[in-house]
Amino acid sequence: MAGFGLEEHAHKPFVALSTGTHRKVLMAAALASGAALALIDEPLAGLDRASERYLQTALASVATQPDRVLVVAHWEALPEVPWRQQLVLG
Repeated sequence: MAGFGLEEHAHKPFVALSTGTHRKVLMAAALASGAALALIDEPLAGLDRASERYLQTALASVATQPDRVLVVAHWEALPEVPWRQQLVLG
């Protein structure tokens, strides 16, 4: 929650959050869940700069875990993340 700056929203119901905050909550849950597979579409959409930086750090951390797979659809490679494999579609 801290990385995405969600503390100030902890008391609010999910439906009262903005679209960007919805995305932060869902990505935080996916990253914290420990799920073997997480699918993230356009991860930077709707995020502020601080959240973008945090997300790339969090993705980099998860990308090094051999028992987890992240499938991320994004228009650029996110160079801060040490991906094991990238598929670039033309």
